[in-house]
Amino acid sequence: MAGEPSSISRSEQDEASWRALTVFSGYRLFLAAILFFAFYLKLTPDFLGHKYPLLHHYASLAYLMVAVLLMIFSSRRWGVFISQSSMQLIIDVVALAMIIHAAGGLQSGLGALLVVVVVAGGALIPGRLAIFVAAIATLSVLLEAVYAELTGAGQSHFAQAGMLGAIFFITALLAQLLSRTMQRSQLLAEQQAHDLNKLANLNQHIIS
Repeated sequence: MAGEPSSISRSEQDEASWRALTVFSGYRLFLAAILFFAFYLKLTPDFLGHKYPLLHHYASLAYLMVAVLLMIFSSRRWGVFISQSSMQLIIDVVALAMIIHAAGGLQSGLGALLVVVVVAGGALIPGRLAIFVAAIATLSVLLEAVYAELTGAGQSHFAQAGMLGAIFFITALLAQLLSRTMQRSQLLAEQQAHDLNKLANLNQHIIS
């Protein structure tokens, strides 16, 4: 009986994690559809694919197709959760990095989309993996800044890249802290509910 609460909590915690990943997959599908159809239908904002329109077309189309597949994977709980969520987040970073590059780099303002991915990483996966996602996102914006510097594409964007990198790591750590706090609260509430149930059963036995 002593191990029962923890096993129940673990099962419910895994279910909650898959639900969270499914919600994020829905966000990804919505974002990918916006990035593709706004460009394809020539809607605002017009900076999408401004510098490399062909790259944006193929990158956003591939991202949309992959987003559909990942939505199916998440909703059906295919694979191991940690591996599945890590793979999905890395795909997000790579796809968005290409879309940012196609829009002309960091001055497009699309780097903020990577913050959402990093926050999701902090909430969904444990410590080092979440930091790894933040590191990949930071590397992508730094490489974009280096490319802009080497090609002489306007002013230097190293300060913006550095600020985004700092934001990635800070938000990843904060999201992870918040996620752990919420998980502890949930486990405590489940333990209290289990104890109250045992107490109610004990009272029932005493009365009967």
